[in-house]
Amino acid sequence: MSDFRKELLRTDIVPRKLNKVSKQHKMLFLRDLKKNFIKTEAVTICQCGSEKLEQLTKIDRFGLPFGSLICQKCGLITTSPRIKEESLPYYYDKYYHPLNYGKESLKDQKTLYAEGQGKKIFNILKYYLPKKNKIRVLEIGAGTGNVLEEFKRQASLIDIEVNELGTEYSNDCIEKCNEIGLNVIFGNLQTIAEKKIKFDVIILSHVFEHFVNLGEEIKHVKKLMFKNSLLYIEVPGVLSIHKRPY
Repeated sequence: MSDFRKELLRTDIVPRKLNKVSKQHKMLFLRDLKKNFIKTEAVTICQCGSEKLEQLTKIDRFGLPFGSLICQKCGLITTSPRIKEESLPYYYDKYYHPLNYGKESLKDQKTLYAEGQGKKIFNILKYYLPKKNKIRVLEIGAGTGNVLEEFKRQASLIDIEVNELGTEYSNDCIEKCNEIGLNVIFGNLQTIAEKKIKFDVIILSHVFEHFVNLGEEIKHVKKLMFKNSLLYIEVPGVLSIHKRPY
């Protein structure tokens, strides 16, 4: 067994410290979980189809009863139990941000992931963009809008006009995006696929790992793409996550 695998299988890893707001929402979340307002399901098969799943942890970073499994075939780590898709809008709107950021509201929150993320994404994609001065850009899980806003700003520097659309489950996030003039609506990939419009660029920045049914989500993505559309996917790596102090 490698040193890294031994480290993953440690049983003394403790959850991160929570402030007053996060602790309060953790208790409210557990109450909703107990009352079945938030529905969960066990994961028994990996996205690759393998049933050889080994348990790594029994709790998540907040100390909530969501463990981690590692696939012995492909190495993918997944959460089990996980929140059912039907409960995700409620969870992301009510609990995700207070638990993660320890704030009742996102009023003063400029970014959710990292400042400069939108600029970085544009600089990666700019060499491959279609040769036209107007492009459609979709971001799923737009957060507070900094990715779309930065992407649009960078595009304007080389005379490209961006017609943007974003989705979110958090009404706080949607409000912040709309305040800065971004077109962001409540929903997910399916919401946009039903509109039967296509995009030159689709951004899934730290969103892909949140999908429950990858096969269905990829089908939605395909419906939204032209033959030469660009799809940007960025996910966290387990090595970088493991270096954090919790």
